[in-house]
Amino acid sequence: ILLPCMFWALVWIVTEIPNIPIWFLYTIFFGLVLLFPVIKNLPLWGSATIVLSINLLLCGEYSILPLVDQQIARIIIGSTFVYVGYLFKCLIIKYSGYLKRLFCNIWQLRWNRLTILILAVITTVLYLVMVLGGEKLGYYTELSFGQMTLFKINWGLMLLITLSGTFACVLFAILLENNKILQWFGKNSLVIMCVHFPLAERLNHTISTLPHFDNTIYKLVYGFSEYFILFAFCTIMVFFCNRFLPTLTGGIKRK
Repeated sequence: ILLPCMFWALVWIVTEIPNIPIWFLYTIFFGLVLLFPVIKNLPLWGSATIVLSINLLLCGEYSILPLVDQQIARIIIGSTFVYVGYLFKCLIIKYSGYLKRLFCNIWQLRWNRLTILILAVITTVLYLVMVLGGEKLGYYTELSFGQMTLFKINWGLMLLITLSGTFACVLFAILLENNKILQWFGKNSLVIMCVHFPLAERLNHTISTLPHFDNTIYKLVYGFSEYFILFAFCTIMVFFCNRFLPTLTGGIKRK
């Protein structure tokens, strides 16, 4: 994680072309660095108390976010969500034989694809209702991780939004897991994340100056055109990074 972060940050510095999405890489890296000694040296209940208590201080109506540097706040909050995954792993796999057996039995069920699709749609609708409903009720004016507006709303609502969106993605991934093309793009998503933004920003600016941009039909045509240009560009960059700089760029080494 650290090597691709440093590499793409260097590209940003040398080219002077902003590449905002790399915040994700240093957030995850330093979040893991913070979590490691806590998980290593404390029992589960102790680490859970510390991590979740800090998260409560940073989120909700009485958030201390305005007093915390934005980058530090991102790292702490990001590490909290990583820890939630670790906590579920411990509870289900390691610390309870009953939960482990239950989890394995559920996982081995031959779920009907229609059932999975219905659940995926339900969780997606739930996610959208909470996001759009929260905006209508005035919980936030703009749902933005960069401006930290997401973490100034009710902590429980924030957690529900996050978990429902994650669960929906997992369910759709199960439905599409046998698609080799999507698997390939999924495995190379780190490179795609790091290369798409500069071009997307310039295309957005160019498109906004084109004739009839305010017309809905034209805007859709421009949008789909931008998507296919980005799609082609990212695909080419994935092949290039995997061929020449897999370790530095976050690509996949050739066997």
